Amino acid sequence: MKIFTVESAENDSVRYLLRQILDRMQVRIERIDEQRYKDEKEEEMKNDWMLAAAVLDRICAFAFAIILVAGTVVFITLITTHHG
Repeated sequence: MKIFTVESAENDSVRYLLRQILDRMQVRIERIDEQRYKDEKEEEMKNDWMLAAAVLDRICAFAFAIILVAGTVVFITLITTHHG
């Protein structure tokens, strides 16, 4: 009978240790999932800001081009029509 109780106690301790390992693994998996979710949200926000920056850059480039062309036309018009 002693062998049965020792084996039973060993089985219980092994089950307890396995349960602890399983619990810790589940906690670790949940943390990894949370971190992955946060990383995905940050990446999505980064991509949104990059798109906004690209649009603003394009608008500024067009505005600069229009001002440059208009200024050049005005300058050339003033030079050619100046009677001095």
